[in-house]
Amino acid sequence: MVPSVLLADDEPSVSEALSPLLELAGMRVQAVASPEEAERALAERAYDLLIADLSFTGQSGTEGLELIERAKRACPALRAVLFTAHGSPDLLAEALRRGADDAWSKALPIDELVARARRLGSGPAADH
Repeated sequence: MVPSVLLADDEPSVSEALSPLLELAGMRVQAVASPEEAERALAERAYDLLIADLSFTGQSGTEGLELIERAKRACPALRAVLFTAHGSPDLLAEALRRGADDAWSKALPIDELVARARRLGSGPAADH
């Protein structure tokens, strides 16, 4: 089974760079640019992994945390990662408290990011 990843990030350069790398690693990726698009995608089909940016332009700055919390409430089997350029131990603790399985820095080396996505995404399929 091919792991499916929903990548929620409002920066086109992130999606354009990361999506093909995850696909080359054997994952199916759908990229969306807002929490609202992510929630619609999650309602339409099951994903194995959600990678959510922390902050989306023009919003509160914690949309990714809120998205993960709602997604995990709707689908507890979904693996979820907070993906941010602004990491801290407090942010990681908050992400885990809200249901994230991990938090990744956007400064992670690409091979490490892909390896982590592969590990998390190849868990049990998400059930709605």
